[in-house]
Amino acid sequence: MKKPIFLLLLLCLNALALSAQSDALDREIATIVSDLAIKMATKTAIKNVAIADFTKLDGSPTELGKYLAEQFSDVMVNANTTFSIVDRGRLNYLLKEAGLDDKGLLDPNSVAKLGKLKGIDAIVIGTMTSVGENLNVNVKALNLETAVILASAKGSLRRTPSIIALEEKGLSSEGGGQTAATTTPVKFKTPVMPAQRTFQKAPVLFECLECTQSGQNINCKFRITSVGSDAFLTTGISGSGIVDEEGNDFFMSNSRLANTSGEGKQRKVLVADVPISAEFTFSNITRTVGLMSKMDIYCHETSLRYFTVSLRNIPVIQK
Repeated sequence: MKKPIFLLLLLCLNALALSAQSDALDREIATIVSDLAIKMATKTAIKNVAIADFTKLDGSPTELGKYLAEQFSDVMVNANTTFSIVDRGRLNYLLKEAGLDDKGLLDPNSVAKLGKLKGIDAIVIGTMTSVGENLNVNVKALNLETAVILASAKGSLRRTPSIIALEEKGLSSEGGGQTAATTTPVKFKTPVMPAQRTFQKAPVLFECLECTQSGQNINCKFRITSVGSDAFLTTGISGSGIVDEEGNDFFMSNSRLANTSGEGKQRKVLVADVPISAEFTFSNITRTVGLMSKMDIYCHETSLRYFTVSLRNIPVIQK
């Protein structure tokens, strides 16, 4: 009689342990979702959001990626968000209507078609990386028409035995539900929109010539011209910064207008139609940046008052 009781007790303990792991996973996912949702809430144009299957860093899909997409979808549906989550069945229907399969969400060549999907404003994509006992998850919300990153969030999930099992399992085939012998990796790259290198607030024209990264600094060279009339330009590091392709913020530390440079505001008289060289430096860069999704430079011109030079999708050259 003792053996059946022992086995029953063991089963109960296992059930409690699995329940605790599930609760912990839900809390960890909820933290990431909350961070992403708060950032997305500032984008008033977002009404309907689709969630793609998560992938490994190399773009290869797994059962874990499908599972996490479902979990994130469930949590976001029940979260207090300002937008709605598109049902996965509805998403598959829209993909077929656009002439795409479910891999269309991961194919950079399909962006033009994805942008025409009815009733979807943004898509959430996610990548997973195993680091010791943790699974690092990075999620991004992209504007479906422009592929511009609207918001990003990241966090860590504990690699429980069930998570590890799903992580190592490839996507099931459509036939008998067996694990596919080979899986062709589908590498997702955030589609790069054309760079917006120029900005004009009459009479002042800004032209970004080149941005390079050396260590923890990104240095951007400009040509600035006051077209048709003289102007008195002031630039400041306060309020000036960049956002990289993963949504990380970095701030300006130094600026130069012609032969005037320093850490604070720089002021320069611009003679009509005489271009000057300028440089803006952003410091404490914690990663290798391939693309600046956004660059803001806070300025003042006597007749224009305060304004912000805003550029998009500027590539960064590594030195």
